Amino acid sequence: MPTVQRGLYAYSIHGRGRSGEVIDYTAFVQSLAAATSVLRRAIINQDEVVLLRDIRQYGRVWELRFLSGSDRESLTLFDVGNDRERDDPRSEGEIVVRPTFLYLNPETRFVALERRRPGLSATEIGKALGIIGTAVGFADDLVIDLNPVTAESFNEELAHFERIRQASVTVARPNLDWTENANTLTAYAAESDGQSAELEISAPRGGSLAKERGIVKDIKELVLHAIGPLKKVKIVGRHADEKRERTLTLANHQERQFVPVERSGTADDERAQVAQGAESLLDRLELAAASADPPEPINSEPNE
Repeated sequence: MPTVQRGLYAYSIHGRGRSGEVIDYTAFVQSLAAATSVLRRAIINQDEVVLLRDIRQYGRVWELRFLSGSDRESLTLFDVGNDRERDDPRSEGEIVVRPTFLYLNPETRFVALERRRPGLSATEIGKALGIIGTAVGFADDLVIDLNPVTAESFNEELAHFERIRQASVTVARPNLDWTENANTLTAYAAESDGQSAELEISAPRGGSLAKERGIVKDIKELVLHAIGPLKKVKIVGRHADEKRERTLTLANHQERQFVPVERSGTADDERAQVAQGAESLLDRLELAAASADPPEPINSEPNE
């Protein structure tokens, strides 16, 4: 029976309104589900329309189906049997759209995003959810971030680096006070009333960044937090006994799961199979978070 692999990538959700207080995620998704579809719309990237078309609940997991597109996109259909093509068949007011599926457990705040191309990125979905949440009246000036959940393999790979020439990190404001679980970077961003911050540090010529203090130490500790502030991480250096440099990124070590989906069923059958895979991924993340030892708190003062 023919199958196709559908990729689900893990994130944690972080949301704040104008007051800066952490939002109630169950109330948030219920507010979205109760709103009319006309209100569940956002314009991002200047002219891309994002529609939160429908919401389904599977136990503790909510499925959000997004459609996105622009009137700049055209569509050409090809009839394979008759070897001919025809131009865009749209009527006035219609746009070509593509689906993106997101699965959220509001109790644990873990998210599974089905990554498709073309489709919406985590950053674009966060932006759209903020706009839509504000439009439906859930919170004023709502800001939503989806931060990737890091796999254990990141620190395992980092341990093999003998020399680190450069380290960079991007953090977004987590759902806690910046200073509760922050390093110098997040503390500085908080003082500036910032939503995100970026830092890049390079070693002196021929040298290496310290691996047990400073930015590298903070990165190693921050990736232990499944619900944390990291958006992007990049480490450039080399392993022992290697001459060529290599790059370690958070994107390549993000928690994920691939779901084999049977292509012989209906669209709803395929959708249910992906939802089942998302439930499995989110359950696994919840169990891992519950069994993990609490990470040591990260200093909010500069490392000596």
